[in-house]
Amino acid sequence: MTKEERIRFENTRRDLRENPVKAMLFYAHNGAKETANETCNNPCERWKQATQRENRAICNHLGIEYKDEDFKVSSEKLAKEWGKNLPDIE
Repeated sequence: MTKEERIRFENTRRDLRENPVKAMLFYAHNGAKETANETCNNPCERWKQATQRENRAICNHLGIEYKDEDFKVSSEKLAKEWGKNLPDIE
């Protein structure tokens, strides 16, 4: 996903999160919430699947090719990003 595509994606996702009625209509039209009740009994896995469906629906709406790796962040990279602003302890 290019930087411009990522900006468009984030703006659309933010707009949908700030406007619940718009989000319900958007996901109903795109069918992203149809399979929300899957056979998965693990709530974390169910949340992950729902998030993937929402991301895929937004990408399809914007004409962006959905790639799973665009939405994955390594825990090491996340830890480095979080820790870079911490003060050094000597």
